[in-house]
Amino acid sequence: MCKPFTSILRFKSLKVVRSFVLAVLAVAVLAVIPDKGWSQQRTHTQRLDRINPAPPEEAKPAIPSTPAIDPASRLGQALASCDKISNEPGPFALPGLKGDIALDRCYKGRDHLVCISDALISEAKSLMDSYTRIVDAKYPEINSVDNVCKIKRDALASDISGAEDFTKRFATLKSQYESHAKCAANVKQAFQDVVLTDMAQPPDILKSMNDSLDGDINRVSQVETQVVDLAEKMQAATKAMKTIDKIHRTMCLK
Repeated sequence: MCKPFTSILRFKSLKVVRSFVLAVLAVAVLAVIPDKGWSQQRTHTQRLDRINPAPPEEAKPAIPSTPAIDPASRLGQALASCDKISNEPGPFALPGLKGDIALDRCYKGRDHLVCISDALISEAKSLMDSYTRIVDAKYPEINSVDNVCKIKRDALASDISGAEDFTKRFATLKSQYESHAKCAANVKQAFQDVVLTDMAQPPDILKSMNDSLDGDINRVSQVETQVVDLAEKMQAATKAMKTIDKIHRTMCLK
């Protein structure tokens, strides 16, 4: 009579052990098989890393700095004189719906803005007057050794040096123009929040204010466009001059 009872206990023990083993195997399988969503995300990230690998720290390009202005240069002196004519204390502000609208601190009054425009225009015209002759020499169009050898080495060296000077002055002018235009754009942006409730014709006044700033900047933009065109031609001329110098050294009689 005890034997069947013992068999029953042994059967139940085996059943419990088998259940425990199956549970352990299930946990192990779940630990080995990752979540599908995470697996897909990880695969996508790995693909992106292969396509666009992160550059090492030393390979990251440096952020270019704004060219410094030589205070003794023509443009440096002109801009310094503009800073002296601004007698109005800043910052400037105009009435808005919930109080005064502060203008960008770069704005130091209309006199200062116009003075800066005049200084940039003067520098642009100086660049064109001084260096257009290098472009007019049409160095890229020279088509024979005889024509190369007709060029005096001293004159060629002078033009190469002049092109380098132009490039430096143009970089400074371009930087100052972009800063000047951005300042005017920020002021115009602030005009959108100005509310002239005390005036009989607010829209007309605001339009006149915007037109005035546009006129000041457009005067510079027109000349700036011409200088940019000259800069592109100067770049081509510089490359040609350096090539011509090598040909001159190699082929021309002394």
